[in-house]
Amino acid sequence: MDEKALHSEIIELTVKLRELEPWKDLSDDDIFGVEYSKGVAYCSVIGHTMENRGVVFHLGDEGFRGLIGTMEGPENPLDALMIWRALSVSFDDRRLLKEKDLEIIRDSGRKFRGRGEWPVFKSFIPGYVPWYISDEEASVLVELLSLFVTAFNEITRNRKRVSRSIRGVNVLKHTKKGNIWRIKKPDLSSEITIPVMEDKTFRKLDKELPRVQKVLEMSCEPLRSPVREGKDRPFIPITVFMADRDSKMVLSYGLARIEDLHRVVADVFLDGIKRFGIPAEIHVDREDIHFMMVETVERFGSKFFLGNDLEAVEEVKRSFSSMGW
Repeated sequence: MDEKALHSEIIELTVKLRELEPWKDLSDDDIFGVEYSKGVAYCSVIGHTMENRGVVFHLGDEGFRGLIGTMEGPENPLDALMIWRALSVSFDDRRLLKEKDLEIIRDSGRKFRGRGEWPVFKSFIPGYVPWYISDEEASVLVELLSLFVTAFNEITRNRKRVSRSIRGVNVLKHTKKGNIWRIKKPDLSSEITIPVMEDKTFRKLDKELPRVQKVLEMSCEPLRSPVREGKDRPFIPITVFMADRDSKMVLSYGLARIEDLHRVVADVFLDGIKRFGIPAEIHVDREDIHFMMVETVERFGSKFFLGNDLEAVEEVKRSFSSMGW
């Protein structure tokens, strides 16, 4: 299918979605799934209590984990963008649309008028800025929108098919012989890469570095200013840091893309102990960093704790905020 035909089809299905007005019947915590060619997409309708109406398709188990994390309300709004894997269709004011948004509409030949009536399509990838959909994503959205219409029509006839439980989500499989609903339990365990230190490196550092009766703290924070390299999609840089609890001084730090986070966390830890020595304790406030580093930290004989309200970490994050990072 050529690009114009693809854009025409996605707009036609979006118009059909607008006519259904699913946000009048469903809230954003009414979750159901549709089985499509690449797996399962979990559908969340937005706009029940807001002006911004639309549907978000959370892709696969990764997308579902992001959906649950967002529903729990992350403390930092940027954290939501670090976990969201989704495609969305929404309706907005004409003045808020960009040239690429308008191009899809023009290709379809459709006309739109009025506030909050112009279709907008967005792609969400963890660690990156919400962006325009690619042709491949547009093809996926065409499939998902068609399945959503089928599922929603059945749901309005049988509200029991909508789930508010993470223990199991009702998922529609559309076949030529009919529609089949089944309960699916998404995998909520995230796959985090664990940095592995070579034995030779460990033995050398363990022998050479002094032991210090200090408490160090580690954390990471997504920065507010996205970075774009060339024509690539802008990403959200993550600062990783280690600080001394007593002095609140940053001992080591690094910047990472989300896909490099595990490597930068390991580098910051190593740089910190090389400068400061092996501490009696290390405290972190994030489960992902704790999981990444627990084996390495305890191998050096330091006690490792996961907790909240870390004094040095909070001081460093306040300084980031004051500088507008």
